[in-house]
Amino acid sequence: GNNKFKSTNNQKSVKVGQNAQTITITSSAPVAPVVGDTYAPAASASSKLAVSVAVSGTCALASGVVTFTSVGDCVVTYTQAGNAKYSAATSVSETIAVGFVPQSIDFTPATSAIVGDSVVLSATSSLGAAYPVTLSLDATSVGCALENNVVTFLSAGDCVVVATQAGDAITAAASSVVATISASQVDQSVSFAPTTTTTTVGGVVALNGSATSGLGVNYTIDASSTAACTVDKNGNVSATTAGTCVVNATQPGNNKFKSTNNQKSVKVGQNAQTITI
Repeated sequence: GNNKFKSTNNQKSVKVGQNAQTITITSSAPVAPVVGDTYAPAASASSKLAVSVAVSGTCALASGVVTFTSVGDCVVTYTQAGNAKYSAATSVSETIAVGFVPQSIDFTPATSAIVGDSVVLSATSSLGAAYPVTLSLDATSVGCALENNVVTFLSAGDCVVVATQAGDAITAAASSVVATISASQVDQSVSFAPTTTTTTVGGVVALNGSATSGLGVNYTIDASSTAACTVDKNGNVSATTAGTCVVNATQPGNNKFKSTNNQKSVKVGQNAQTITI
């Protein structure tokens, strides 16, 4: 106041609030990551204050790097607690779906084999020996057996082998690989080792036929023969009239060997005679 006015006073309150702030994620989360992949999360606050990062779910955070540890959702959360000037920011989260580690199978056996062969098969996973591949015969397989990754071809036909790897908690099952191995019979032939290929009526010629397979040979007289002749099971040819005796020698084969045949001709002459006065 002064000489005229008395002194006086009053009060007014002014409320001062903290500044608001927001968080912006500045890193790009990986697309379709798998177990074992990593991610360096980053975010900024409009206040310029440091942003904190925390994780939950299928991942772990160490030294600012997120490692995806299992299959599922990894949640990365960004926070800024504020200070005297700035209020705490609303937290921001991102959810990252973590998938299985992929794998593939390398299985390329030979496509052909011979009946009687045994072949060791080998198949591997792209992830190495820690993921062994299982081999099995498809239901459509013909003429083969599989044991301890060794396939044995028992008869002619298509042996269909399936390679699989089932995966585990972090690894996806591999796409199965199917290989067809065609087994064929072994060629064989019949040959003769006769002591002679000529005889006379009443004579005997031993053809001594044999097959390269070692299997027995069957003998028959061919219809083209001009001599009346017979042949026994041992290949001994006998004739009762002159002409040519044509003998068929066959080996019918078995699971391993193809059938085969051959022919041998034996010339049968008349016996000579003399006259004595």
